Formats: sequence, C-alpha cells, structure tokens
Amino acid sequence: MRSYADRRQYHPAPLTQRPGRQSQQITLTPVSVSSAHSISSKLTVEGDVLSPVQYDTGVASPTPDSTDYLGSGSAGDEHLTGIMEVLAQLANWQLIEQTARIYLSNSSVPIAPVPLTLQIMSSIRNSKLVAAYRHNVRRTDEGRASQLHHAQEILRSSAREAVITSTTTVSELCAMYSLPRIEMIGHIFALAARGICYRLVRDEHKYEALGQDLFRCSKLAQRLAYDLTPRPTDAMIWLAHENLQTLTLIEGDASLGVWRRLGDIANEVLALGFHREATHAASSTPFFLAEIRRRVFSSVYQYDKAYAILFDRPPRIASRYADCKAPLDLSDEQVLADTPEALELIKTYVTEEGWNVREGFRSTTWARIRYSLGAFREELIEHYLGSGPAPTDEVLEELSIRCCASRRSLPAYLQYSRELWKSDLPGRDIFMLASIHLSYMKVELYIRRLMNRNDPKNIPCFWVVSARMLDNVILMGSIRDKDDCLSRDLPAIMYNYGLPCAATVAQALHETSKTPSLHQLPGELDRASLIRNLSVFLSDLESVCGPGSLNHEYCTQAAKAISATLDSVLNGTVASDDFAAALTPATPDVGSYATPTSALPALANDKLSGGVTGLNDLATFDFTNFDFLSADLTNWNPDMDMSWTSTNGDWSL
Repeated sequence: MRSYADRRQYHPAPLTQRPGRQSQQITLTPVSVSSAHSISSKLTVEGDVLSPVQYDTGVASPTPDSTDYLGSGSAGDEHLTGIMEVLAQLANWQLIEQTARIYLSNSSVPIAPVPLTLQIMSSIRNSKLVAAYRHNVRRTDEGRASQLHHAQEILRSSAREAVITSTTTVSELCAMYSLPRIEMIGHIFALAARGICYRLVRDEHKYEALGQDLFRCSKLAQRLAYDLTPRPTDAMIWLAHENLQTLTLIEGDASLGVWRRLGDIANEVLALGFHREATHAASSTPFFLAEIRRRVFSSVYQYDKAYAILFDRPPRIASRYADCKAPLDLSDEQVLADTPEALELIKTYVTEEGWNVREGFRSTTWARIRYSLGAFREELIEHYLGSGPAPTDEVLEELSIRCCASRRSLPAYLQYSRELWKSDLPGRDIFMLASIHLSYMKVELYIRRLMNRNDPKNIPCFWVVSARMLDNVILMGSIRDKDDCLSRDLPAIMYNYGLPCAATVAQALHETSKTPSLHQLPGELDRASLIRNLSVFLSDLESVCGPGSLNHEYCTQAAKAISATLDSVLNGTVASDDFAAALTPATPDVGSYATPTSALPALANDKLSGGVTGLNDLATFDFTNFDFLSADLTNWNPDMDMSWTSTNGDWSL
C-alpha cells in the first residue's frame, strides 16, 4: 500500500464518496504525520512556562479490534499514529482550555452554543484521557501504554456514526462528543489556536509555537475525521468552520486554499440538508440541534456570498434551492432547552418574526442580520456576474427600497445612531451596530455603482453614499478608546470601508475641480467638510495602519495617492487622471495566495461612464473578522461583515 503522503489528493466533493473505502481522499492541506516510533519536539507546561521537550510517542501496533472500522495493515497504523500526534498536545490542556474559554467569552458569533462547548471541555478535562498526558506521565511504560489505549478508544469512537434522533438530549450529545471523538478535540484546539492568533493571552509571543502546533493538529484532526467517520457530524462542520477562519488569518482571504475549504464546508451542509427546513423538523431533529444547524447554515451562507464577491465567482449556495429559516433570536441557554416545559416556554420568548421579546445582543441576533444581508448580496452578485441582461434602474431602485425596509424592520434596539456612542452601552455592542449600519450602506453603495453603469448621471448619489460611509468611519475612529475591541477592529474598518470611500470622495473632489462646468458636488455634500474628513481619515489611517501592520504598505500607497489628490485640489493644480493611475495596483495571482485587486482602483478608475467588471474591485474585508481582526486581514475583502461574524466575526462580527 502506498504511504499516507502518496495517497493525498484534493477531492472537490468529498461527500460523494461512499463510506467505508480504505483509500479515502483528503480535502485539507496535507499535514505530515511522524512515524510511529519517531522522536518529536513538542511543547509542554512546567508551571506557567512552555518549554520544548523531546519524547518518544511510543505507538505500538493497533490491537485487532481497533482496525474493525479501518481495514487492516498500514492504514490502521497511519490513522492511529495521526491520532497519537493530535493527542500529544493534551500535555498543554490547561493552556488550551484557558485560551479557548477566553476566546469564546470574546466571540460575538460562535458557531456552536458556548455552554455546550464549555460542558464538553469540562468533561474532557476531568477524564482519564487528559490525565494520561500530564507532564512526566508519558515518560513511563505505563503512561505510554495508557496513551495508546486512549488513542485506540478515540479511533473506534470516531469511526462510529453519530446517531441523532428527535429525542436526543443536550446531555446525550455532550456525552457523545466527550468520549471524545477526534473532531471535537480538533474543534477545541482550533478555538485555542484562534485565541492565540487574536492575541487574547498574556505574553502572546510565548505561545506562538503552541498556536501553530494546535492549528496543525486541528487540521490533522479534521482530515482524520473525514477519513474515519462514515457520515459527517455536526462537530466536524464546527471544526471545519473554525479552521477556515483561522486559515484566513494565516493565508489571507484571497488564498486559493480558503476558497477550496469554503467549498468543502458548503458541500457538507448541502449534503446533510441544512439548507432545507424539512431537515430541521421536530420529527427527526431535536429543537436545540435544529437551531444550531440553522445558525451554521446562516454563517456558511454569509461566507459563501462574501467570498463569491471577493473572488468574482458564482456562489455555491443559491437561495432558490434553500428554504432554511434564520435562527431564532434566543440566548444560548434558551437554545439548549430540551425539556417539554422549557420548549413550551420558547414560544413566549420570541415574536412572530423570530426576534427576542427582551432587548439584548445575542450571538443569534447578529447571525440573523448577517443571514438577511447575505440574501441582498446574492442578488447583487447575480446582477454583477450573471449572464442575463443588465438590471434597469427600476430593478435596482426596488432592491434598494427592500434593503432599506429590511434595515428599518429591525427592532428599535438594533437601530444604529451616532448618539449611541454617548450612551452607556458597551463599546463592543455599539461597534457591532455600527458595523451592521456600514454593511447595509455597502449594499446601497453597490446598487448606486450599478446604476452609474446604466447612466453616468447617477454618480452624484454614489458620491453621497461614499461620503456618508466615510463620515461614519471617522466617527468610529474618534472613539477608539471606548472599548478595547475598537482598537483591535478599527484597522479593519479603516481598511475595508474607509479607504474605498475616501478614494471615491477624493475622486469627487478631483472631478469637480478639474471640470467644474460639467461636474458639481450634489447639494447634500459640502466641499469644505469633505476636505476636512479626508484629512482626518488620512491621519487616522496613519495611526492605526502604521509600520508593522499587515496592510501598512498598501495603505501607505493609497494614502499617498489620496493625499496628493487632495493637495492638488487645494492648490488648484488638478490636471489629469494621475489619481486613478496611482491607485491601480498590479493584478494579483490568486493561485499564489496574493492580495486580490483592491476596491480603491476600481472606485477611482470608475469613470463617469461606469465600467464595472465585478464586486471584487470594490473593497474587501480581510476576515476575521473582525480578527485583530485586522491581523486577520491581509487582503481586501468586500465585506466587513465577514469580520463582524467571527472574532473576525467575534469582536466585530
């Protein structure tokens, strides 16, 4: 039989493979697995200090029953060796659990209810599994034998199908994943890895190596789960979701690997029927799990549209084939209700529209809004990338009206206003509301830009929307000290919303100064105010995207072009189209994980005649959201919503 490495292949639709095949194809970036008796360098905990330790994994040949689900021979050895490599990280369990808990406490839109994850982590912490990997235990023959036994148990439990019925309770689900299964261990590792990436731990530089190991092992756990499990489980999708977001922090949103991984997740949710409401019927799925799956689908649906915009490619999930409802606006505790009495009370917690009767900000609150925004983005993608006739102004105006009506239909406490920054609301909640407001404005910006393509006379409206968005970005920048999360997320706001709008405002000043007889600012815009806002924005950009930030070079180049244009406007020396040329970067090679074409050049080059090739050229938010967020951002990503849905969308999600 060929080695594990020799059999690695990328399969575009892994779920189409029949279960039980011994030669499974791999969907994730390959992660090397050491041989059974090799010496590996790992991290362990001595007090509060991480130090590298050399140890022998001591993996013996699997017992006969451990290969019942995997065939026999080297295939079983390889899977067992992979599980042993993942479990070796349990020597750092104290730090892993602590970091994962901190991350979850700061996450605005976790993919799974936090109490559920915490309960499973507590069960694993108190299990014999973690005890078997405590420091010094593994160095004894007895310790190595115990580790091998646990690895074989996890191999067997992970190879069994996770059976879910309409009567499955929360406790039963926790017990199933607390055995534990390899995908749940990988999910916890992924949470901790993201927490380290977001620098949520003290002396974060000390934990960088641990973060890399955890991410590597979470990918390995995901690959092993795909290989072992006959049918994808909910925890596998949670794990894939977390690994996708972490990957964006490492490779950037424009990574071809990110596009592929998103495709894998989309395939899984479709294969499991998450897109159909019938799948969530009470006759087959318990209430709490149906709500979790709706939350999962809404998140994947949102990301599908955001990345379709980023890559200028058709989305994988079309709403015309999906009737999944948005998750109810319930707290995690309410979602996890599984007694008849508690389920009956659920009806009194929400309105007919699905919003909670009590004002508050819950993870499902943001998930519902993102799901709604995703539908409008899908329509825009159809207009930009579709092969049909170009939409008329009437069609676009109708879309604009529906989008505005959707925003206004949100409960009163979800309506954003500038006065909120003077209230006692936590800064993070206001930041989320402001991000939502900018997201709706971004949809309007897309619509107005499409209308410019139909008629150049529509460009003043485009300028107005851009100026208003820039004004909101500047306000957020002026209150960065209200909450710690603002200082982390502000670079993402500046980069994804501010820069494209600043370029458009600079273009407006440029055009109206160069040919005042042909182009004039609309009455809603004041020339002096626009100049002041541009000056303030450039100053803020320099302070938040300074040397050392991932986007420093690109922001510096864009700021220089905008500054030069502003100088020429003030000095009365406007003469050419140098502004547009200065903002146009070279076309990147997505295959080499390069940064996608920026929205800046598109906005600047969009002459009064229009000429748009796609949404990609508008601007991109570099995931996570959030994730900070800015550190996650290495590319232009069209929607900051991506960020406000994890710590990418967790802080600003």
